[in-house]
Amino acid sequence: MQLQQQLTVTAASPYATTANEKYFPDNQLIGFGGSRWRFMLAMLFRPMQADTLFVAHINLAPAVWLLKWRYPRMKVIAIAHGIEVWGKMSLMKKWLLRRADRLITVSQFTKDKLIHVQGIDGNKIAVLPNCLDPYFTPPARTDKPNYLLERHALDARQKTLLTITRLSAWEAYKGYDNILRCIPELTGRWPDLLYVIGGKYDATEKQRLDAIIAELGIQKNVRMIGFIPDEELTDYYCLADVFVMPSKKEGFGLVFIEAMACGTPAIGGNLDGSVEALVPGVLGQAVNPDDRTEIADAIRSALRESRDAAALQQQVMDRFNYKAYQAQFAKVIMEV
Repeated sequence: MQLQQQLTVTAASPYATTANEKYFPDNQLIGFGGSRWRFMLAMLFRPMQADTLFVAHINLAPAVWLLKWRYPRMKVIAIAHGIEVWGKMSLMKKWLLRRADRLITVSQFTKDKLIHVQGIDGNKIAVLPNCLDPYFTPPARTDKPNYLLERHALDARQKTLLTITRLSAWEAYKGYDNILRCIPELTGRWPDLLYVIGGKYDATEKQRLDAIIAELGIQKNVRMIGFIPDEELTDYYCLADVFVMPSKKEGFGLVFIEAMACGTPAIGGNLDGSVEALVPGVLGQAVNPDDRTEIADAIRSALRESRDAAALQQQVMDRFNYKAYQAQFAKVIMEV
């Protein structure tokens, strides 16, 4: 089923001003450049011809309320990504969950939260796991890139762990602090082990992590490298012997399938949607994110095992490819 042959789509964003033409035609985007009041006025007064509204985030509930008031027959499909629907919510957001004709979740874990925490009828919830970017190309070679070895003064045989995430004092649930506390134990076996943490960080969180690193005396074994450009992302995955992020609040965990699509073994938490990206026993490992012994054991096991990068890549590409996602998404949309 080719969705683009059956539907005409216009997008509205309170924040964007232009669209990335790789993914969406710029002339079909109405962007408001961060002006939320202009966005809301447009929802109230701008003529709309759509018969179906796709809501990309639950935070857009007030705009949906205005549109449903104006066009009561308009169908609504909303997507739930993760933690934003797991706990206490505003009345407006609860209204959207209940009034939506169809809800899409990125994991069974989040669907279960909607049913048991928010009281939503499971029959109207479709699970549609995230997929790899349609322009993602798995690397033909998975050996460690020479330019990154030179940049970080590494030997190709040196064991390297990698976490890529935003480091925020407000979101300290990604598990990198527990990995830091595993490093002294792991360096008993691999003295030159390097743990690379990639991603933007705020000053408060970096100060907290620097204090942990100093306390443990592992300065030579840890590097926080900040933002990683898109063009270097797959190379960093290949640089790592293991990608590890024992988070507790992942709606799905796209970074796990990206890492494994580069042939790199992945370890994540077992208390959230990460399990559905890792598919433990098939693709990656899932551990208790609060159990440092379990985290260390999983890392140790992954470092010792020989890896078949090509086989892992193929399994991930078969399971999480864009074409399969596109077909499932089209089916959900056309049902409504």
